[in-house]
Parts: sequence; structure tokens; C-alpha cells
Amino acid sequence: MKVTLLGTGGPRPDPRRQGPATLIQVGEENLLFNAGRGVATQIVRAGVEITDLGGELQLANALITGFEGDLDEADTQLSDLEDDLGEANTQITSLESQLASAQSENADLESRVASSLSYTMSIAIAAVFAIVVGAVGYLVAKRT
Repeated sequence: MKVTLLGTGGPRPDPRRQGPATLIQVGEENLLFNAGRGVATQIVRAGVEITDLGGELQLANALITGFEGDLDEADTQLSDLEDDLGEANTQITSLESQLASAQSENADLESRVASSLSYTMSIAIAAVFAIVVGAVGYLVAKRT
């Protein structure tokens, strides 16, 4: 078990202290007691991944022991963080879609280039064949 004091300040803003919050880690479980001002930043500073790409909090429980103004602010910060992650996830999905579209266009272009190259090679082979046939015909006519 690991206990991390994320903030020991009170509701009054203090640049040296964050709002009250304590993180208790038991194995893979993260338990958050209170969620004072700056808790999201403090969780990240503590080295805990608080979200995955789906935007879900990786906290087993958040236990609030009082209702102070800074706790409401922390709730807003956590909600904002979830919103930001949702937007980032949407952007990732959009970029993945754009990448798939670009890959499809690239495959189509490669196919057209290969087809064009094949056509060009066919014409070149036909031209070489015509030259060879003409040269052979010339040599045969010259011998007789």
C-alpha cells in the first residue's frame, strides 16, 4: 500500500499548497480521498495515469469527506479533463480515418501507376518487336 498526499491546503488559494486530496494505492487500485484544487495535476505529478484513451478515469473510488468550495473546483477540473480526453479521442479517430482514406488513395494511385507502367511496357515491347522484325526482314531481303 502506498499513500500519497496530493494536497494539504484548504479552500483558501495558496501558491505553495494544493487543495486537500490523498491518493491511496493498493496494488493496481487507486483510491482518491477528497479532490481539492489542483488534484488532476497532482495525480499526474505523482506518476499515476488517471485516464486511458477512452476517457475513463482509472480511479477505483473517489471518496469525498467534506463539501468545500475547492472540492467543487476539483470536480470541475476532473470533468474538464474527461472532456479534453474525449475531444482528443475524437481527434485521434478523425486522424485514423484520414490516414485510412490516404492509404486507400495511395493504393488506388499505385494501382493506376502499375497499370500505366504495364501499358507503357507493352507499347515499348511491341515497338522493339517491330524493330527486330523489320531488321530481320531487311537482313533476309539483303541476303537474297
